[in-house]
Parts: sequence; C-alpha cells; structure tokens
Amino acid sequence: MSAVRELRKQDRIQLRATARQVQEIDEAAAAEHKNRSDFMLDASVHEARRVLADRRTFLLGDSERDEFLALLDRSPAEKPRLRALFERGSVLVEE
Repeated sequence: MSAVRELRKQDRIQLRATARQVQEIDEAAAAEHKNRSDFMLDASVHEARRVLADRRTFLLGDSERDEFLALLDRSPAEKPRLRALFERGSVLVEE
C-alpha cells in the first residue's frame, strides 16, 4: 500500500443505526468539537487498538517475567489419560 493511499481517506464504512443512536453519537461528537464521521472513526480506531493490544501485549514485572519464562521452559507434565485418548485414534476416521 502506498504512503499516499495511507494518508488519504478512500475506503468507506457504512453503518445502520437507530435515531436514538445517531442522536447520542451526534451529541458526543459535538462535545468533542468533531463531526459525526470523524468522531465515529476515532472511537472505532481507539477501540480496535484497545482490543488488539489486549491480545498482543502484556506487561510483567521482573519476578512475573521470570516465573512466566520458567513455566515456558518447563517440560510438559505427563497426562496418562490424555495420552490414552490420542492413542485410541479418531472416531471420525474409518479404520
């Protein structure tokens, strides 16, 4: 994607809303001195970044980080019932 396309708003997003929802959005946009479109876009991008950050990044202190890394380095625990289940084969595959 070119830098010019990144800077220009070309893509359109359409939404359906009730009259009450539009009224609330318009009131909030006016309170922020924005038009409806800019307000909705800013709010949507902010929420998208929050949702994605919650799935991409987490912060740990030194002790929590060390504990987390130790758990990752630990050998998996033996689970005899799980091993037996996998050795039985799939009920979805004909033998």
